[in-house]
Amino acid sequence: MFERLHGCARLLLAGVVVLSAGCGSDRGVPENVAGGYSGGGIGGVTGESCYNGAGQNAPSDGLAVITVNPATRYQTMQGFGASMKLFDDPRTTGTLDPATKRGTAVPSVVDQGTILGELYTDLGLTRVRFVPDGSGIEPVNDNGDPQVADPTKFDFAWTQGDGQLALMPDLTRRGVTTWFAAPLSLEKWMTPSNPAEYAEWAMVMLHHWKDRGYEMPYFSLENEPGTIAGGNLTGEYLRDVAKLLGARIKADGLKTKLVVTDDATPADAYPRLQIILADADARQYIGAIAYHLYARGDESRIKQLADQYAIPVWMTDFSTADADWFDWATALHDLIADDGVSAVDYKWAFSGDVESSQLVRMVVGNGHYVRTFHPPQYYTMGQYSRFVRPGAVRVAATSSDPQLKATAYVDGSKLIVIATFVSPPGIFFERRVRIELGAGGPCVRRADIVRSSAGEGWLELPSVSVDVPRIITSLPIRSVTTIVGQR
Repeated sequence: MFERLHGCARLLLAGVVVLSAGCGSDRGVPENVAGGYSGGGIGGVTGESCYNGAGQNAPSDGLAVITVNPATRYQTMQGFGASMKLFDDPRTTGTLDPATKRGTAVPSVVDQGTILGELYTDLGLTRVRFVPDGSGIEPVNDNGDPQVADPTKFDFAWTQGDGQLALMPDLTRRGVTTWFAAPLSLEKWMTPSNPAEYAEWAMVMLHHWKDRGYEMPYFSLENEPGTIAGGNLTGEYLRDVAKLLGARIKADGLKTKLVVTDDATPADAYPRLQIILADADARQYIGAIAYHLYARGDESRIKQLADQYAIPVWMTDFSTADADWFDWATALHDLIADDGVSAVDYKWAFSGDVESSQLVRMVVGNGHYVRTFHPPQYYTMGQYSRFVRPGAVRVAATSSDPQLKATAYVDGSKLIVIATFVSPPGIFFERRVRIELGAGGPCVRRADIVRSSAGEGWLELPSVSVDVPRIITSLPIRSVTTIVGQR
């Protein structure tokens, strides 16, 4: 169980409060992990000649082995994030002031800044996904011509866009670089028979944001379009919208790229993606392929489509219950290592304690905001988001133990290895692990180690000096450990 104390992570073990050694470090990155927030992919590579013991044969010591091959490169990472509600939205905390129609458990401006700092400074998130309810922005058709919009008939007040825009200065100041809308539904008067009306609707929204200084880098056509709430939209409709909307974006000189399909599951997304991406006119406007993870299936086929058309894959919505936090740990690994995902977004950035699908939980008492609480998923996400920055390149990492999952990344002069140790039969405490560093990557002379588990949140372990191309450490069962190698 974890709480927040003066901006520091603390552990609650058997009723004893233990402050994490990382408290007070810049942007949540341990002070000894220099340059932890830079980006830049492959750079500063060397062979094994930088090591005093270069060329030594690997020992036969019975340890589990992670072999890193920096010369084999995969996807470029685009960051980690979450969907965001508004602080005063009654749905955020399940509270309501009948007079104002706003929530009653609204944190003060200072507390709001603290929460955003916990997410975008300490946790290092760089992405924000907004989910406006599409029904009500244009409550009646502005006119009969979808090529000529009347902006006076559109309402972006509060939860429909202006509330999110009001947060943007704080978000961008804290490092957010990617933000995009994923509307929940079409307007009630819209029909799938006229995709041009939706393209017009979306263009008015995109211009509304651009005119206020925050042009959207991306725009998702619809949140979970295959569901009843999402309109049961067909692949053909989404394809036609992508062509019409993409052409209008280009003609107006906007830089926004489209995201498809943002479906509830990969299996829902795949048939729609086939239709959309098979059309070259639509495909040219697609900036990312996205799905949610509320059931498994077809991730590998989506990866094949992405590889075929050189379009990145995102997972944009998923959460686990607190007790199942380790499922989030394994999902993070599998999405990145097996499914080729470049960006991962959790379900909610913050929300009240009426649910358990957020990274920062706002505790409410008697209808008022009290404090924040960090579920284990917060720390698990941080094992990736604080260290694997946008622009880092995933490189090959293989494990000799199927219960030991590993990914590796090169970011400039840093080599980052993330190891997730499950629970092999017969091992009840920890496993000694040897990480073999192949040629073609940065010269690692020191390894800084940070770990999260059921009773630890971003626990900093002693740094390890490296004079041969290998690192040895210990991993407890059901833990996620990040090793940052650098000069």
